[in-house]
Amino acid sequence: MKNSLFIIGLYVLSGFSCVLGQVEEQPDSVKMQIFITFLQEHFDDIHDVTMYYHHQDVNLNGLIVLNMDWQGGRLVEAVVIDNETGNDQLAEDLISVLKTWKIDNLGPLQTQLPLRIKIVGKDDPEFLHTGIITGEIIDAAGNPLSGTKISFKGKAVVPDARTNRKGIFVRTLIPPGKYDVYLNVQDSESVMIKSVDLSAGKHERINYILQ
Repeated sequence: MKNSLFIIGLYVLSGFSCVLGQVEEQPDSVKMQIFITFLQEHFDDIHDVTMYYHHQDVNLNGLIVLNMDWQGGRLVEAVVIDNETGNDQLAEDLISVLKTWKIDNLGPLQTQLPLRIKIVGKDDPEFLHTGIITGEIIDAAGNPLSGTKISFKGKAVVPDARTNRKGIFVRTLIPPGKYDVYLNVQDSESVMIKSVDLSAGKHERINYILQ
């Protein structure tokens, strides 16, 4: 599974802890089998949990442990129990990806799932031929704007990004070319915050104050 931020290989750790919600119509063993079968069908191995993340800082390797609540086959809540990477953005982006999953026929499930983060550094071939746009968005009082959509219009179709609770957004693996970067203040209103000419291997940083 791959999006512009992640190349994810997800595997079940042997012995990971889980507490299953009690549903009479679906025994715990059945729910666990559905969950594991989904992982086996969508990822590569069941002996480890690894997420490959494209980032310039290769020192962010580590383990992220999530306490997750699944309802109706979807992740409705996730709490970070441990984050060895020390990077909140990694954990937030990881949870966002997990919330796109839909596991059919899965009853209520609560589980702790450890995921090991492996950083693919700047010298990775994909980085050499693409660029990165990151930014920090704050208001006039200096407060970060969290959950704000950032869109990109230019040479290639680039997925939107969203700011985290610190007002920071990240978009990697962008094909070289000219892009206009927009801040979507409301669903019907957007403001162009910068026009960039992105070259291969370049990291463009944007700091913007919304008045």
